[in-house]
Amino acid sequence: MKICAACQTENDDTRVICAECGDRLPASQPGSAATLPKSSVGASAPPLTAPTYKKKPIPRRAPNSPGRVLRMLFNLIFLAIVAAFVFAAQLAWQAPDVIQPPVETKPPSSDTLLAFFKKASATPGGAWMASEESINSYLMENVRPAPLNAPFGIEIKCRRCFVELKEEEMDFVMEQSIGDYPLYFSLNLVPYSEGGELKVRFSGASLGRLPIPEQLTPFLLGLWRPCFDSLGEIVDTLDSASSASVTPKSLLVRWPGKGES
Repeated sequence: MKICAACQTENDDTRVICAECGDRLPASQPGSAATLPKSSVGASAPPLTAPTYKKKPIPRRAPNSPGRVLRMLFNLIFLAIVAAFVFAAQLAWQAPDVIQPPVETKPPSSDTLLAFFKKASATPGGAWMASEESINSYLMENVRPAPLNAPFGIEIKCRRCFVELKEEEMDFVMEQSIGDYPLYFSLNLVPYSEGGELKVRFSGASLGRLPIPEQLTPFLLGLWRPCFDSLGEIVDTLDSASSASVTPKSLLVRWPGKGES
């Protein structure tokens, strides 16, 4: 408390002028309650500090853990599949080793070939022989399949069909194009005789230089169906033949003689 020197009135320590007489009050004395340091209350309490947290170390996986090995193995298998696909695509786009040049056909050559073929099939024990060039001449003139509509609106056009005669077998090749890029589908045919009838075995196929296993050939026969359909008369006549022999120079077809079934 502050006591006024003029009127002896007690005033609050915070007052500067006496509430009774208006005289100026004396300054507060040291050691009074007003001058007590604020830090005296709870001075012994420790200062507050922010808590600290230690990060736990992340355990490292062992270099040869099973998960890492499986992941590496999966990556290797995936890369191998991609590499095989790219390699197969390159082989498929490559032309085969032998490509028969286009044959300049003349209408009489095709008619003559077909006439001799029909005459031989109608004669008991008849035989018909044709060279590779004459067969390809007939195919060039008569086999013109309609374009195929592939997925995504891609049109596949058939340019021509030709054969390559080999020893005891032949390749029936269909040259198609996707845009300006040629593709060659080759079907290997092996003629043989069974029970006095001519049979044909499909022993494999290829797309460009990419070989196709024989087990998958039956699923791809639809690709050659347009060519075979355009040769309907020839194919029907071959059904009555008894045997056929193939050499690199010619194809010889025989029909049953008298008394043969």
